[in-house]
Amino acid sequence: MYVLNLGGALCGVPSDLAKEEDRIDAMRRALHYLRELTGQNYGYDLEKWHHYLQSSDEFKNDYTNRYGWTAVCVGIKELIADKDHSRRVELAQQTMDEEM
Repeated sequence: MYVLNLGGALCGVPSDLAKEEDRIDAMRRALHYLRELTGQNYGYDLEKWHHYLQSSDEFKNDYTNRYGWTAVCVGIKELIADKDHSRRVELAQQTMDEEM
């Protein structure tokens, strides 16, 4: 779920009801969580996080669990292809830079 949030998805919220600022906030929180959990920093690169989590001995069992794996794979592909993804990444990075 955190990787989907990293891409700007708000799990459980229909996309037509999701507010942009909520998406950006979810992205920032997901990045913070993933960095803390894994000790890695792939920024907002969904493909790198996806690859790392599914190939990591420590995290692959949780990440590829049978209950959500198909939805995660589909969601990651959709988020990577989303025309708004790169714009959201820029906004999330700007917001982080302003707070520092």
